[in-house]
Amino acid sequence: MQTFAQCKNRDINAQNRWFRECDKNNMPYVYVGLRNKYASVNWDCISLNPQQDSQITEDADDIMQEILAVFHQYAEKKSRYDFSAFCGSIDNLSPDNAQLVADRVFTILQSRLVGEPVA
Repeated sequence: MQTFAQCKNRDINAQNRWFRECDKNNMPYVYVGLRNKYASVNWDCISLNPQQDSQITEDADDIMQEILAVFHQYAEKKSRYDFSAFCGSIDNLSPDNAQLVADRVFTILQSRLVGEPVA
């Protein structure tokens, strides 16, 4: 199962296509936005079934701590983050590290949800 999309940072059409796929499969919306030298990892739980909000809310502190640990593991000198359990971004990562971070963020979020996504 694909856990994230990778697209140019300004490619809104690709981002929208991936969002629709995540929404259809009831899975966290996670994508890597590519720029010339750096990349960002972005996520949002808006693609999840609203009934699953409570699962994310219950574990919000743990989710944020786990994502922060991932940030510290892969951060580079210029890396920055801004996030909650439901949505956020980690910016100024190498494209290779961004892929690793995106997969880890997806896994952290998906692990809190009851049942598997419809793949």
